[in-house]
Amino acid sequence: MVSIVPIVCDIESDYGSVKNADLFDKRLVEIRKRFNHGIDPIVKSELGIDIEVAQRLLDSKMTKSKVAEMLGIKEYQLNRYIINGYLTYENHRGKSTAKKSRFQLYKNGDYVVSGTYSEISETTGISANSLRYYRSNKYKQRHHTVRYRMVPIK
Repeated sequence: MVSIVPIVCDIESDYGSVKNADLFDKRLVEIRKRFNHGIDPIVKSELGIDIEVAQRLLDSKMTKSKVAEMLGIKEYQLNRYIINGYLTYENHRGKSTAKKSRFQLYKNGDYVVSGTYSEISETTGISANSLRYYRSNKYKQRHHTVRYRMVPIK
């Protein structure tokens, strides 16, 4: 068995201490798996629903309460997904109830464009899901040759 000491030293050189390290740093996950029979006991909680299915249900003009019931979640949780920009909801009058958060997109540190997810998507040709992914910790932890950043505008 290979020693974990070099891995821990590497983590400490990056974060100052293992306690300060990101819980889902690949190296920490590897160590946890090593001591738990190949299974990481800490599971990163996902949204809990299939976003594509939820969006199709919302687009079919069903009420939010009915959609939440079909997805097996509470209506307030569905509203949270809408407010946070994971889903969009057009009510029957055609007005969107989703919060229109605005962002600035940077590519390798250079400003590209600002707007909502859909506006930036139309301008750049990058999908809205990819733009949301650029804001995630998972994306930020990886090394990319072209680095995108989505900065919220307050």
